Amino acid sequence: MITSDEYLKAIINLIRPSHFKSSYARIVSGWITEYWKQYEKNPGKDIQDIYKIKKKTIMDEEESDSVSEFLLRISKEYQDFKPPNVKFQIDAGIKYLKIRSLESLREKLDEAITEADPLKGEHSISNYKRVENSTGKGISILRDSNKVTAAFMDEDEYMFSFPGALGDVCGPFLRGDFAAFLGSMGRGKSWWLWYSGQVALYYGLRIVFFTFEMTENQVLRRGWQSLVASPKKTKELQIPYFEELETEDEEDFKWKICMRKEKRQAVDTSVISGKQKAFRRQFRTGDIRIIPLPSDSATVLNIEAELDNFAYYDNFVPDVIILDYADLISPGVGVSKEHRHQLDSVWKRLRGMAQSRKALVISASQTGRKGLGRDSGGEDVAEDIRKLAHVAKMVVLNQSEEDYKRDIMRISQIKERDGKRSWREAVVLQCLDIGRPHLDSRFKDEVNYDEFEEKIDKRTRKKHKKD
Repeated sequence: MITSDEYLKAIINLIRPSHFKSSYARIVSGWITEYWKQYEKNPGKDIQDIYKIKKKTIMDEEESDSVSEFLLRISKEYQDFKPPNVKFQIDAGIKYLKIRSLESLREKLDEAITEADPLKGEHSISNYKRVENSTGKGISILRDSNKVTAAFMDEDEYMFSFPGALGDVCGPFLRGDFAAFLGSMGRGKSWWLWYSGQVALYYGLRIVFFTFEMTENQVLRRGWQSLVASPKKTKELQIPYFEELETEDEEDFKWKICMRKEKRQAVDTSVISGKQKAFRRQFRTGDIRIIPLPSDSATVLNIEAELDNFAYYDNFVPDVIILDYADLISPGVGVSKEHRHQLDSVWKRLRGMAQSRKALVISASQTGRKGLGRDSGGEDVAEDIRKLAHVAKMVVLNQSEEDYKRDIMRISQIKERDGKRSWREAVVLQCLDIGRPHLDSRFKDEVNYDEFEEKIDKRTRKKHKKD
């Protein structure tokens, strides 16, 4: 309410001081409501000035101290503060106000029953007003011009895009969508899930990364290597790169793939704390929280509970929820014993999670046996093709044995719900030794894919001699 116009506008007409349990919340919410009526915006940092003016009107010293303590605490967090996932917070706020309204009614009814006063109880019931926005649930496409305009202007809907040709192939990732990577065993799906979170981090978003296969330490090592682009041990690496071809014929290829050898130092653990501070300044509101859960026993309800705990105890509401990966999630009780129906149930509920939490959910699926040894497509979705129906976007990871040796991944898209699907394929260069599944990318039809050159440039040669 203090920091978000969007949030305040959505719930301002629903708020009553009695809805809040704590006295400081009742007092401060009243000030915010007055401020909104006068200026039609959130008070932001002005809340401190409002307190200086209004504190004399707080007669109870304990209440005054609690208001002061609350405002002092949030002032430390306010700098560069961006309210997390406002749309989800609006739904949660309205739900809270509804519960509090019902609790207040129950207290009045209990009081009437205790006093044996039926008229008092009936009066409370007849005067009870539901907490609900007056606009209702339906939206008229012919009358609600503001809603139609907002559908085209909603900046909060766009989450992030991958860089380069890869971004053009995959398209934008949107809030409320369920996206997935498809690849055969060993294709690096976990790497791409982490990379998705890292790109979201660059956009200042909040990410929760659930892992059902790797340990906490394994994910932390991979994640930190990816951030600092360093190997676990000092070693000479192969770094692929694109080199532009000189040609006058527009139909010829524009790029060839080259390889240079480069020696890189191992992760320096002595500077981790300092680099974390630098990253916090760089990413501002962004952060990634890692949660390891046991494989094949964690359910969607377990995941929802973890997310609720984050929101309640840490005020951490994720914009992006990454699950490594969905096929390892247990369906829970009450679902058919047939495996494909269990998978369908899990994927369907993950789609619902994305919608209800107003977050982007990203996961992965493994191809069936037929997808081994060849490029994969939609027909290779393991166990149940219905997975494809539940996602808004599905990206395919393809890599031959020769691609693997040359640190190349080929990526295409087989499902895009919002907009036109891309039929082009991206050639992606990677170096997993430094945690980078994406170094650069170009469209495959612009790359001389069969020509490959290994080079040691002058700068690298000098470095080798020095070493």
